[in-house]
Amino acid sequence: MDDLQELQSYVASANEAIEINLVRPGKSPGSAEYIDEEPFHPNFTYEIFGQDEAIFGYKGLDIKLTFRAYDLRPALEVRFKDKFKPIGETEAMDVEGPLRKFLPESAFGKNQAFVEGELVADESVSEWKPPGVQLTSYRHEGKKYEIWQSNLVDPKARSIFENGKILIPMNIEGGTCQELEGEDMDWTLERWKVFFLYEVTSSHRAPYVLTGFATSYRIWVFPTPQFLSQINANSSTGPLYPTDVYPPPTAPPHPSSEPPTFDAVKYSPLKAPSRERISQFVILPPFQGRSHGSRLYNCLMRTFRADPYVVEVTVEDPNENFDDLRDWCDIAYLRTDPDFAALSVPTELPPDALKPDGPAPADLILAPATVDALRRKHRVAPRQFARVAEMHLLSKIPRLHRSAARISRKEKSSHPMDRVFFFWRLLVKTRIYAQNADQMADMEREERLEKVEAAMENVLGEYEEKLEGAERRRTRMRDAGEDEEMAEAEPAAGQRRKRVVEDDEETDEENGEGQGKQEGRLTVEDRGKRTKSEEKRVRTV
Repeated sequence: MDDLQELQSYVASANEAIEINLVRPGKSPGSAEYIDEEPFHPNFTYEIFGQDEAIFGYKGLDIKLTFRAYDLRPALEVRFKDKFKPIGETEAMDVEGPLRKFLPESAFGKNQAFVEGELVADESVSEWKPPGVQLTSYRHEGKKYEIWQSNLVDPKARSIFENGKILIPMNIEGGTCQELEGEDMDWTLERWKVFFLYEVTSSHRAPYVLTGFATSYRIWVFPTPQFLSQINANSSTGPLYPTDVYPPPTAPPHPSSEPPTFDAVKYSPLKAPSRERISQFVILPPFQGRSHGSRLYNCLMRTFRADPYVVEVTVEDPNENFDDLRDWCDIAYLRTDPDFAALSVPTELPPDALKPDGPAPADLILAPATVDALRRKHRVAPRQFARVAEMHLLSKIPRLHRSAARISRKEKSSHPMDRVFFFWRLLVKTRIYAQNADQMADMEREERLEKVEAAMENVLGEYEEKLEGAERRRTRMRDAGEDEEMAEAEPAAGQRRKRVVEDDEETDEENGEGQGKQEGRLTVEDRGKRTKSEEKRVRTV
């Protein structure tokens, strides 16, 4: 037992041992200034040190990882009080070895003197600017912030990304780093956009401090007539494809004997029907909880919507926190469109549409043509738009009438709002059943009804929670005199719920998001006891 305890004393938590901070030149030459008084720790290290996130062989292990604030040039220092002496094949773990896959070679073997000296000794720092183009700027809590966009072909942007790529697996569950080496990489790198969010202090000798970043990449989609006509409608400079072959979505097709021409010399893959997929999304811990996540997300979406060739924006493997941020930002934005704001559930439906043995009348509750037109106009993926629309429709039903106990008579309920709630539930159940149809195909009818009903109740609870959060943010932003669309998405503390349907993203490329995943798995998931792979399998922190 004593030997076991002695061995255990040489085991350190990698998450606790690693301390991260940002540093920049101080206000006077030769000085250094740390951005945060207290360093922060990674959320995850299993991609680096294994599933146990443990390092064996050291007592008093202290791994200091410091980044230069504006370009993320890293410096690593490893210190410890005692190192385990090898016994047979049992020896201390190589701390630096696993980190070499994520950090440039220049990061190793550094100490505090280097960090506070050479690392910040850049005479041209006052002239340094982020790579690419500035998309927007804003002020928050008396400080100025700027968002810049570049792509990974730009050596400066690529260098910043390479310097800080270790922050991806440390802050994103399951986060992986792009492979940026190899033949014929120019097109691959050009597909990748990178967005940098900086805090800017103009009066400081080193004005730029990286606050967060996001990446996205472009996926080519088959140029169907529907997509090409949508691109024509998106363009603010006139049609980009022949209108006699690809008329506007609302116009009847016009036959043409002349097929569209193709100029291979002028063709660019970046000017072809595409989906833009948000891949990684990180706000560094010292800057979290200050609206920056929503600001960055909304800036990305505005950028993508301004590109006529982007027919849809999707997200790669979002987790619950990012889903919350995305839902709140999307509903605030979509409500600025009068056509979306006017969506409503009818108080009555034709009796023939409600026959027990007939199909669910979802198309009569919410017209598919209207939904599809709005979704394409705003480039929202199908499932995401359906969820946000369902939340918006629910918000129009008074809370008093959101009770299953009030709709025992279903469509014959006496109060119109009770009937609206009954029809709203039919709409949501139809979507839940459709996305889980394959899984439920072999179930008995009663079991299917039970699963869908349980999923319905959990979706209702989720939507009510998010609507309450949206209302709190709306009030807070109004009181602060800020734009509601910019409100920060923060999940309510301690509010976790059991979910019957795990709402993954779209099942395939046709539906917009995810590849090879089964959406809406009908398994009870306890959000309070999630595994690491479930906890933050998202591209955000």
